[in-house]
Amino acid sequence: MKNILSVIVLIGGEAIIVAAFFLLRGDAPNNVFALNLIVSSFVYILLFADLLVPWRRIGDKSDSRLGSIGIRWMATIVYAIVAVAFMLVANIVFDWSFQLQVIVHCCFVFFMLLAFVGLMASSSRISSVYQEQTTERKGLDDIRRAAMRLSDTVSLNPALPSGYRVKASEIESEIRFISPSASAEAADMENELARLLHDLDIEISNYGHNGDTIDSLFARSARVLSRRKNLRQ
Repeated sequence: MKNILSVIVLIGGEAIIVAAFFLLRGDAPNNVFALNLIVSSFVYILLFADLLVPWRRIGDKSDSRLGSIGIRWMATIVYAIVAVAFMLVANIVFDWSFQLQVIVHCCFVFFMLLAFVGLMASSSRISSVYQEQTTERKGLDDIRRAAMRLSDTVSLNPALPSGYRVKASEIESEIRFISPSASAEAADMENELARLLHDLDIEISNYGHNGDTIDSLFARSARVLSRRKNLRQ
């Protein structure tokens, strides 16, 4: 329904522009009249698209488009003002030739498209950086969740030795000091640590005669955590 209404409004506005041009045509030559009508319609459609077509993709958490909307709006508005102003000056004040008007309007469109190309490049870069940051954080998010589950498991089992609670709390605390890294070595350590914490969670959930296994897993987790924390990008 919204799309249909938008199309109706778009067509209605264009009809008003066309009607106004024919009613106020005066003695303008056919080629100049057609050029002015095309430019006016193009400006209208451009502004209409800016107002009603969403610039931010749904689900795009990087806000890559939203972050560049100021450049897009500026390029569109500046082009619209300059194009309309030139059209009025060229036909009312100076009565410039059709060929000159075409060349100037083409230059205006070129510079506007140039701004859009720069906009798309910056938007793509923002999205790329966001993806890199997401990849860097994924491993850390996995081990944080694993550490939280381990702490919950330990805290919910009062029969466990108190040392387990201390060790689980230390691991969860130390993870906060790990800096994100995109290196393969960091990813391997994060995967290993997440696996060790998962194994610890399972062993502690079935605590009985597996104290040696739990102690070994805690020691290995602490070593991997220390190596990962000291890893430089």
